[in-house]
Amino acid sequence: MNSPFSRSVAVCLALFTLAWAGETQGARAERGTPVIDGAPTEAVWSSAKRYGDFVKLGLAEPASVATEFSVLYDDENLYFGVRCRQPMAALAARSRTRDHAGIFADDSVEIFLNPFVGSGDAQVQRYFQIAVSVSGAWYDTAKQRGDLGTVLEEPSWNPDLRVRTALGAEGWSAEIAIPLAPLGLGRAHGGSFAMNLTRNWQGVRPTEWSTWARLSRKNFNLPDEFPRLEGIDADFAPYRWELSGILLGAPQRGPAGLVVPCHFELENLGASERNLEITARLTAANGSAVERTALLSVKPGRQGVDWPLEPRIEGLHDLEVWGRDPATGRDGLYAIRGKNRIYDSLLEVALTAPAYRNAFFSDENSGKVEGEATVNLEESRLKSHALRLGFTGPTGKSLDLTVDLAGKRTPWSLAVGALEEGAYRLSVELVRRADLAVLAAVTNTIRKLPRQEGEVRYDRDRNAMRVDGKPFLPVGWYGAGDSEADFDRLPATHFNMLYNGVAIWKGAAGTLAFLDKAKSRGLKFMTWLYPNDRMLKEKLKDVDHPSKEILAEIAAFMAAVRSHPALLGWYIADEPEYNRLRPSCLEDIYRLAREVDPHHPVVMLNCTAPAIREYRDGGDILMPDPYPAFYKEPLASRVDIEKVAEFVSIAKAANLGRGPVWVTPEAFTYANEPAFKDRRYPTFDEERAMSLLALVHGATGFCYFSYPSHLNAPELFVGMPALAEELQALAPVILDGERVAVSSSSKEVQAACWRLGTAYTLIAVHTREGSVEATLTVHGGPGGAWTVGMEERSAVFSGGALREVFGPAAARVYTTGKPATRRTATSIRKEIAEHGIALGKKGNLAFGGGGAKVACSAPATADTLSSVVDGCTQPRSMGITFRGAPSAQNPQWVEVTFPKRATVGRVVLHAMLPEFVWKLDSPYLFDYRLSWRDGAAWTPLAEGSADRGMIEIAFPPVATESLWVEFVKSRGRIDLVEVEAYGK
Repeated sequence: MNSPFSRSVAVCLALFTLAWAGETQGARAERGTPVIDGAPTEAVWSSAKRYGDFVKLGLAEPASVATEFSVLYDDENLYFGVRCRQPMAALAARSRTRDHAGIFADDSVEIFLNPFVGSGDAQVQRYFQIAVSVSGAWYDTAKQRGDLGTVLEEPSWNPDLRVRTALGAEGWSAEIAIPLAPLGLGRAHGGSFAMNLTRNWQGVRPTEWSTWARLSRKNFNLPDEFPRLEGIDADFAPYRWELSGILLGAPQRGPAGLVVPCHFELENLGASERNLEITARLTAANGSAVERTALLSVKPGRQGVDWPLEPRIEGLHDLEVWGRDPATGRDGLYAIRGKNRIYDSLLEVALTAPAYRNAFFSDENSGKVEGEATVNLEESRLKSHALRLGFTGPTGKSLDLTVDLAGKRTPWSLAVGALEEGAYRLSVELVRRADLAVLAAVTNTIRKLPRQEGEVRYDRDRNAMRVDGKPFLPVGWYGAGDSEADFDRLPATHFNMLYNGVAIWKGAAGTLAFLDKAKSRGLKFMTWLYPNDRMLKEKLKDVDHPSKEILAEIAAFMAAVRSHPALLGWYIADEPEYNRLRPSCLEDIYRLAREVDPHHPVVMLNCTAPAIREYRDGGDILMPDPYPAFYKEPLASRVDIEKVAEFVSIAKAANLGRGPVWVTPEAFTYANEPAFKDRRYPTFDEERAMSLLALVHGATGFCYFSYPSHLNAPELFVGMPALAEELQALAPVILDGERVAVSSSSKEVQAACWRLGTAYTLIAVHTREGSVEATLTVHGGPGGAWTVGMEERSAVFSGGALREVFGPAAARVYTTGKPATRRTATSIRKEIAEHGIALGKKGNLAFGGGGAKVACSAPATADTLSSVVDGCTQPRSMGITFRGAPSAQNPQWVEVTFPKRATVGRVVLHAMLPEFVWKLDSPYLFDYRLSWRDGAAWTPLAEGSADRGMIEIAFPPVATESLWVEFVKSRGRIDLVEVEAYGK
């Protein structure tokens, strides 16, 4: 689950305030129309003032490299001319594709525009971001403040920008033309925007982010803090329109073929009746398009417009609607785009029983098949038609029923009695009453499944999974299981599930061996449904549909593994929006998986909000990974805990009740990446807040990322078992309890309440920094004393209401029943502190907490350097991984520098033995050479071979400031977990 950190979403928050000594900022745009060639040197630019004085983001100090910009405008565009000074020897310019996230890893600039200038009101909710790489590629998006405070992107905002860049001896420059029409300037606009221009310079590590605006937090996405861009005396009249409410209705069959109703709302924001030329266009995947254009006369105010469109083929279409001012010929309404699936279907059928995968499991005996039929006929024709239902079993015996249409949507129920195991054919036909002619028909295969040990199904009533008929709340880890120690530790720390990618490395045999280990510990296991790594890395990338050969390979692999009782489910995609796996391709694989293995669900993971919706038809369980990416500064990123609530809510809505929502919380640190040394692990309190917040918003499963990472963090090594214990204790409430209405007086405190029997359980989470006082009201709930979990106290509810103060990331569980855990947060924090001290190991001179520093050769992976001096020697803990054989071209070394000169007589190296994934025919690990430094000179101390996980190297004591460990031979991989140094 290595998630690329998308700075386009947000530069996560750091919460210190800057003092700017009364400084005021602002800029003016000058009228002029430049030639867009990348070099802002022509005469029209010389009349425009240059603005600079950029500062490092989050720091009151000048940027290391100079950035200047000027702004021009005319009646159709804003123009930015940007000059970036920097050394050109190591220019970062890899991206060439529009809207690629890698643009933010290039040397680049970003323009933020907020035309809706306001102060904390609705006007500031939407703004625009354009990032331009030195390569000339750009990323453009509209941004919307979510209801819960997070920033959501609108990637469909793709204006017709003109962008060029140019290189010079002392830096690079860019010219950007931004059309006014896409900026939504509908209401009266006084020629004043809020804007900011920022810079990403990759010439230093970590990346230097600088900004023209003086921002109060370490976050570019603060539109209400942007300075004003004044003086835009353009003619805004053509833009005084708003277009909204665009949707396509259900396809209907007209006299000439397929007809799709298109509806939109058009508002004239002017003071008098005006004309607007509107065009709506439908474009199919093959490029064929149909469009309709009309000149509308619109009075001031809003009116609805309904147009029939006639697509030529079925399938996925792009819908665009835009407007043009006929008086000036200028675009007055920017094209609004959206993808729509259009099928020539008179009849659509949705099943509600069985509710999951068209299958009745062995413990389901409703005796009914139920659903809803949608008939896409004109209202006047409905009475002359009816539904005819047929249900045929394996023996050929059938049931038939005719149902009157109740309107365009008709619920129906067919009594089928107790079903024997096997496949049944359900047919739903639309017939004409006069002659019983069949106009449309939908058929489904309904299965009554045999009993299978370890079967997993969705309980729609409880929004949760059941394993062998019993409710199951998965609480698991990514990346566990690469050693026997992992399997032993998981159940002892209250985890009941794990994910491991063993399938793509070891195929069916290795996966079955892994499942045997899981079963022996009472664990459930989730893995890829692909039998090899090449499918993911090569064969499935950028294809619309997998080949028959690939589908056959997947089916054979799943068939070999599907009956194992420890199997929990199949993993179909990890962040497919970043890994070039298309929705249509994954949907084909998902349909295959449902047929091959009806007893186990398919899990889809996404890391962006739009992709959750786009990929929702590729799995049963949606499991997004909303990572806040915490900063080291105090309280940093806590506002982004709300990202968990946002993603879970989006996934729940996208899944349409077809399956549960699980979540992958952040239990690692982005400091593992060299560019993000200012990040940190989440604290125990933050981890608990994210998890309980997910429960509040409807999640019923957890798979934390990642197991090896958390071993190095005392907050998580100690805290995660306590959190898992609490979640498992809450499982009966979450899975079998009934939701009770609860309200919070503060938007910052989000809450949910359940009743199980006579006991009530209320979970409340504060998602912001600082403190807030909030009243929680459980409607119909009891008064009196409720126990507060992990706090050794009670809270008194009066009339079902409680008022309390919530600090940063405060998460509370109130209950009238038995507390979920007897442990207290205070005792857990004490254990965390004690564990941190114990990691120091008495006499260890190479402990990072004592000031030791570490460096390594370039071929090391991005695993955090500090982990090899953090005292952690747990099996499978993080370390430095060297890949490939050591050589002159691939040097492999680690240097440990002490805070002051020290006497060293013994060094201990801890290496990981990846005993499960990497089968070794001998215990040999590597050959090493140890040296010490005296000034600038290095002197050899010892050399030898390593054949076990811990290697002790003793030598006559030397006084030194640094030790050097060089690896001179290996089997192609070295996992160095820890370096320790002692006086003797």
